Amino acid sequence: MEGAGVEAEGQGEMNGEQEILGPCMSSYVDQESTESHRYYLARRTVLEMIKDRGYSVPTSEIELSLQDFRAIYGQTPDIERLRLSATHRTDPLKRILVIFCGPSMVKVNSIRLITSQIANKETLSGLILIVQNHITNQALKAVDILPFKVEIFQITDMLVNITKHVLKPKHRVLTDQEKQRLLKKYNIDEKQLPRMLQKDAIARYFALEKGQVVKVTYGGEITQSHVTYRKGMSESEAKSGGSDATRISDVEKWLAARFGDAGKEVPDFEYTPRSVSYLHNLITISEAKEKSADIIGL
Repeated sequence: MEGAGVEAEGQGEMNGEQEILGPCMSSYVDQESTESHRYYLARRTVLEMIKDRGYSVPTSEIELSLQDFRAIYGQTPDIERLRLSATHRTDPLKRILVIFCGPSMVKVNSIRLITSQIANKETLSGLILIVQNHITNQALKAVDILPFKVEIFQITDMLVNITKHVLKPKHRVLTDQEKQRLLKKYNIDEKQLPRMLQKDAIARYFALEKGQVVKVTYGGEITQSHVTYRKGMSESEAKSGGSDATRISDVEKWLAARFGDAGKEVPDFEYTPRSVSYLHNLITISEAKEKSADIIGL
C-alpha cells in the first residue's frame, strides 16, 4: 500500500511537471498555417535582399511580425497581393519588381501571363520570381528574351537570409570609384583579384554583375579579423580563364614586351584559340616565377 502511494505520488508529480512544461514548450510551436509562415519568411528575406541592393524599403515592412502578416494576408495568402515593387535610392528610374508564383509548375504560359500583367515594362530594370516548383525549359527561354533582367529563386532558398548567419563574413559590393581606388592602392589589375562566380549564393543575393568587386570582411572569435576582395565572374568566363578579348590583349602586351627587350618587332601572328591558350599559360608561369624570385630575394 505504501509503495502504491509512493507510485501514485510520483505519477502526480510527473503530471504536474507536464502541465507546467506543456504550455511552455507549445508556445514555441506555430499552430497556424505553414503556408503563411513560408510566405512570411520568404517575403522578409526578399525585402532585406533588395534593400541591401540599394532599393528603398520601409523598415516597418521588414520588421512586420508574423502575427501582423497573417492579419493582413490571412492563413492562405493570395500571391497577387504579395507582389513588391521598389525604386533604387540613388537612381529613382531604376525599378525592381518581385512576384511570387504558386505551387504549380511554372510553364511558358505562366511567364506570358506574368509579363502581360506588368505595367510600364519600359521602366522596369529587374524582375525577381519566387517559385515553389520546377520551371520548364520553354519557360526559361521565354524569360531570356524579356527586355529586363529576370532572377529566379526557389522559395525554400529564401526562408533564411544567408547573409545574417553568424558564421558568414560581411559582404559589401564596392562602387566603381571604390573599385578603382582599390586597384590603384595595391597596384594590381582587375584580373588578379580572387573570383566569385555569379551563381554563388552571395553573388545571387547581391545580384553581383561581371566585373563588380565585393569586399569580404572576416571577424569574430572563430576567424581572425581580415579583409579580402572578390570579383564577380560568369561561369563561362571562369572556365575559359577570362574573356577571349582580355586573353588576346594580355598575349599581345606580353609578346611586345619580350620582343621589345630583344630589340625586335613582334612578327605577324595568328591568334587562334589554341595559340592564345598556350601563350596565356606561358604568361601565367612566367609571372609566377618572377613573383617567386622576388619573394626569395633572387
